[in-house]
Amino acid sequence: MSETLSEKHDRLNGEALDRLYPLYGQAMLNWSNVEDCLCEWFHYLSGMKYPQARAVFFSARGFAARADMLSALLDFPDEKRFVLEFVRDSLNKSIGYSQVRNRLAHRIPVINTTNDQCHIVELHEGGAHPFLSGAPILGAHLTIISDNYAKLGRINRDAWLLTREKDSKERQERLQECHEKLLLLPSQADSNELSRKQRGRELQRKSSRK
Repeated sequence: MSETLSEKHDRLNGEALDRLYPLYGQAMLNWSNVEDCLCEWFHYLSGMKYPQARAVFFSARGFAARADMLSALLDFPDEKRFVLEFVRDSLNKSIGYSQVRNRLAHRIPVINTTNDQCHIVELHEGGAHPFLSGAPILGAHLTIISDNYAKLGRINRDAWLLTREKDSKERQERLQECHEKLLLLPSQADSNELSRKQRGRELQRKSSRK
């Protein structure tokens, strides 16, 4: 028996959602890793015992409050200058990236059925008419967002692991390398474009290695 129009419609909708779920889920999981990395920095800078540091950091009900707690620790400079500089820039990058995370969390999925062979799920602002609310977030955007979150988390994890090593000139150089990678991440989480300043920094970085 051939597929009816309603059955085809339901199948295409299901396929569209099946394509979206892994992309959306991966982006949100990668963001969770970023927050976990910031918690590790909170533990490192606060000097609290690990269980207490995690309990305090995640006692805040939102990311902005957690960011404020970590930011407060950066106002007390000590011998960890290279670490403080890295964490300050990492936190600022995370705050910028959190704006896209908030949009992801509060957008609603709308299935675009314009193409009768392949439906597409678009994420639209919940408080506006689906097709009058500006550009939607699509699967391609989710891939970029997820990749940027993953890079931010990985750079933070690499830098944090360096703090477990004995302080040395080599360790400072490796931490500076992590810092350089951090500064070359796109300013916006949903973009892979570098700013003019970042492109100049990247050229300088490449030329210094020749």
